[in-house]
Amino acid sequence: GPLEGGNDGVVAYKSAHLEGMESEFVVRSGHSCQSNTHTIQEVRRILLVHAKELCETEGMCN
Repeated sequence: GPLEGGNDGVVAYKSAHLEGMESEFVVRSGHSCQSNTHTIQEVRRILLVHAKELCETEGMCN
């Protein structure tokens, strides 16, 4: 169904959604989604993008 009226059983989508964000990834799951494969993959992707940006802009590479 439409995201605007959705919720995870605890938090409404409209409460979790932030306008103007660079990206948004919706995992259709209950509130405890930290073990969901899609959640893990998206968090990993975001961390890798951030690490690359720090490496390029701040020289924080290993």
